[in-house]
Amino acid sequence: MIGKKLHEKAKEVHEIVENAKKQVDGSKKEEFLKMIEKEGWTLENFISYFGNTHFLWGSKNILTINPTDFCKEEGINDVEKFKKYLNTFSCKIGDQFENFENPLSDNILFYKPIIKISDDSFFIPKADILKYKLDSLLEYLLQDEKEKKTKTWISYDDAKSKYLENKTYEFFSRVFPQKYLYQNLFYKFEDKRSETDLVLIYDEKIFIIESKSNHVPLSAKRGGITSLEHSLKKIIKKAYDQAVNVRMYIESKDLVEFENKKGEVILTINSKETNFEFFYINVTLENLGSIGTNLKELDVLKSFTKNEYPWSVNLYDLDIISDCIPEPAYFIHYLEQRIKAQNQNIFHSVEEIDFLGYYHKVGNFYRELLDPDLKASHISIAPEYYDVLDKHYLFGEQKPELVMPSTLDKLIKNMQKYHQKGFTKITSLLLDFPQEQRKMISKSIEEKFNKTVKTGKPDGITSTLGVPFDIGFSYFTSSTMTNFYQDCKKQMMRRKYQQKITRWAMIGRNVEDKKNFATFFLYDKNSWKHDSEMEEEISRLFGS
Repeated sequence: MIGKKLHEKAKEVHEIVENAKKQVDGSKKEEFLKMIEKEGWTLENFISYFGNTHFLWGSKNILTINPTDFCKEEGINDVEKFKKYLNTFSCKIGDQFENFENPLSDNILFYKPIIKISDDSFFIPKADILKYKLDSLLEYLLQDEKEKKTKTWISYDDAKSKYLENKTYEFFSRVFPQKYLYQNLFYKFEDKRSETDLVLIYDEKIFIIESKSNHVPLSAKRGGITSLEHSLKKIIKKAYDQAVNVRMYIESKDLVEFENKKGEVILTINSKETNFEFFYINVTLENLGSIGTNLKELDVLKSFTKNEYPWSVNLYDLDIISDCIPEPAYFIHYLEQRIKAQNQNIFHSVEEIDFLGYYHKVGNFYRELLDPDLKASHISIAPEYYDVLDKHYLFGEQKPELVMPSTLDKLIKNMQKYHQKGFTKITSLLLDFPQEQRKMISKSIEEKFNKTVKTGKPDGITSTLGVPFDIGFSYFTSSTMTNFYQDCKKQMMRRKYQQKITRWAMIGRNVEDKKNFATFFLYDKNSWKHDSEMEEEISRLFGS
């Protein structure tokens, strides 16, 4: 209810800011710009300050409530119960923990975020805590129960874990068909029966998803890397170790089985037939901020194998990401790019959603696009990338969509629909191209297809990016299948060798094929270290 009032206030401020922008664009714009520039302002910064000032002005009236009046306005019948809620989560001015020594110490306001002014007046300076940190507030109240491991605590802890696991499953099932999701699997490995929360098998990729509902105490977050270690091991390190154990089991033999709780086999994986790629995902109830978005910073704790970090994501961020990227091929590419950015440790933000906003706008996390001279070692993602998400969820504006040329988008979704084995390697490589090159590829694909339909003659295009991108793509069209596959493979190998490119994807499209936009495809990531090796291969394919 308080959130609703703040939301209404935010909408009001949004309208004020939009009107201000229109006034600034009027006849006195130049005069106004000169005036603020003298004070060191840019127009963008001034309007942002203007909006924030209006939001704060009058918010005190929203955040200070009289329980009786508030219940009457919001239609709450049980005033006494509401008062009890306020009193439970409130402290008085001057209250503090006995061991409070300095600003880095735990502050009672983070556990009782309502300030009681009188029996009829309460001030709520951090209203968001009451929603997003409600579970940790409850844990503070249940501290004695937790230490004694009472039935009450066990019941609460189980309910919290189940909630996290079920919501995680729900959010992933928005993106991936449920037939690819396996929840609460058991397996026998190294004389032990272990459990994993969620396994997602899609194309040639296996996602091992572990959910952790533990919390990091606020004092640990502010107390430096040493005090974080114990708490983070419970949340991130344990999930990582469990995921690695699942992978080791899958790789331990050609055929492995997973059971449900009753011991019934519900999943069999044949790793002999497929060279699977593994991804580790850690979903948390705790918002870890910059800790979760920059796990490489924790190398000092020796928690992970070098450059093998899980994607640690807060449940509520996963909710938004799965809502904004509902297509498997795009979601996989986002995950690949996020892990790449994490391993490079160059892009930084406190919020996962900033990464999402940046990805929607730019499409990948290549430092080289921002810094051609390769000098930057730290790139902070600007908050503006988050604005488009704010506008959608707060003000009902259009949901942000990935910037993707129409023809390329149709190709990717068609490959996804017919799900030929290994197709995600092709879609991810296509999405690795910067946006300008995507547009050129998309346009060329359409032109070559239409030309072959009209003339019946085979045609094709090739697009490459050298170091450091190191990717190439070929698209060939034909009106017949006679020697088509063999010819396409030869052309691909020749061009890959000429360009000295490591990762290369090729799509062949028979224009008579009305079903598949990719009649067949090839993906090659071999790196030719010596010309003599490649000459031998070229000779084998094309003859001396």
